[in-house]
Amino acid sequence: MITAFESRVYECCKMVPKGKVTTYKAIAQALGHQGYRAVGNALNKNPFSHVPCHRVVCANGRVGGFAHGVGKKVEMLRKEGVEVNNGTIVDFERRYFHLYGPSDSASFSLVPLLTSSIAMIFSRVMPYSYFTR
Repeated sequence: MITAFESRVYECCKMVPKGKVTTYKAIAQALGHQGYRAVGNALNKNPFSHVPCHRVVCANGRVGGFAHGVGKKVEMLRKEGVEVNNGTIVDFERRYFHLYGPSDSASFSLVPLLTSSIAMIFSRVMPYSYFTR
């Protein structure tokens, strides 16, 4: 069973488009959390194939870890057009996906996270027929 924190981490991760990367730090900050390693641990336990954990890297541009091995992470990034050289994202600044927006201001909206979390909660406690009346 996944925790609420893990669910929010996965929702942030799903926002990162192909060909872009974000960082463990950026996800933690977007969630108002100080634990960058906690984000990494959540991603390491990710049970969902539709959550692109391979798009999350270290704040210094290093690839970082991956549950399926670093080699697999690099392979997946390269398939999406992200160049990796000696374990580091090439042109990291251009590939970086800002969760806060271009100015790194606090303009990041948690509405998509809250909406999907609420939907997940209701889907577990309310039968589908309740919503289709």
